[in-house]
Amino acid sequence: MLATVLRWLVFTLVSLMGFFVLGLLILGLYQYQRNPIALLQRFVGHVERIHEFRFYTTHHDERREYRDYTLITSRCDTIRFTVSLPEPLPDTPLPVIIILGGLEIGRNSLQYISRVGKNAIVGYEYPYSPSYWYQGTPIREVFRIRRAVLEVPAQIVLLCQWLKQQSWADTLRINLMGYSFGAFFVPAIFVLGKKLGIHWKAVGIVYGGTNIYGLLK
Repeated sequence: MLATVLRWLVFTLVSLMGFFVLGLLILGLYQYQRNPIALLQRFVGHVERIHEFRFYTTHHDERREYRDYTLITSRCDTIRFTVSLPEPLPDTPLPVIIILGGLEIGRNSLQYISRVGKNAIVGYEYPYSPSYWYQGTPIREVFRIRRAVLEVPAQIVLLCQWLKQQSWADTLRINLMGYSFGAFFVPAIFVLGKKLGIHWKAVGIVYGGTNIYGLLK
């Protein structure tokens, strides 16, 4: 009797694992055949609210004005970034460089740039904090990380649209630079932005951890 029960339990567990693996396979194949740009475009909504905090600092012997922004959006979570501007602010619009960093993001990524000059530098923060991983179950966090990764291109598109509305930004000289972890997002951002009518002055991919052909593919 005990042996029969054990065999039944083993059969049930193996069957459940088989169904689980089959479900993951079907889900993976479904995601693989989807149009990636159509999927990314789903997250492009609009900015609903804006929060701003300003302060001044001396950076590499340059007087700079830092502005921390939080943009509340309708579809792609909250966009957070810091803008570094020359102090005093010139009368003419400034070239803009959006930075997608690696280990250092947001305001922290700005500390590595010296002699900024008359340029506006935007330090972008990804919509997922590594600390979240320790606040929930790993399985749940995998899906949260996936959504956060898919939201990044839409957030940069909305950020670019917002920048074009700022009086200090030169709308014809908005540049995008992704290095390390940030390099992986650049091709998707470029294609999605092009589809939505956004044209960059220059785009940089730096230290992406693979050859450029593989990254673009």
